[in-house]
Amino acid sequence: MRDNSKAGGKKTNINGLRYEDQVWSQIDSDFLLENEIENYPKYSFYKWLKEIDPEINIKEIVSKKLLPDNAFYSARHNILHIIEVKYQERSGSVDEKIQTCGFKLRQYNKIMSYFIPDIKIKFSYILNDWFQRNEYEDSLDYINESNCKFYFNTIPKEELIN
Repeated sequence: MRDNSKAGGKKTNINGLRYEDQVWSQIDSDFLLENEIENYPKYSFYKWLKEIDPEINIKEIVSKKLLPDNAFYSARHNILHIIEVKYQERSGSVDEKIQTCGFKLRQYNKIMSYFIPDIKIKFSYILNDWFQRNEYEDSLDYINESNCKFYFNTIPKEELIN
């Protein structure tokens, strides 16, 4: 299991990481291979960008790096799909984090314009069932209005190539 002890409470980290592992284990690896989809979680996203063009300095493009939970890239479909997984058991900081998708999508578009100018960028959340509560209706509407998407507990594999 990954170490995520620098933020949130111990129980929050354990439950969130357990949920992330559950979500990622559902991704069909055969589908990824068949569609030539590469997976770049966390810091490997920036390592991949350095491979594309080592001369480009991210700090000159954006003032602070964003760390994707996972970035799936399909060269065949020219799509980069950023996916963030959010787990919640009670109201807290994640409530506001899901409202940042518009900004994050903007930043990823800005970054990728230097590396693969004509790429399509998608940004989605995979949320646990907690977010199906009525109090999240406005936040979920905002996600859609920001040209981002959300799914509960899993993502349809076709979303990685469409």
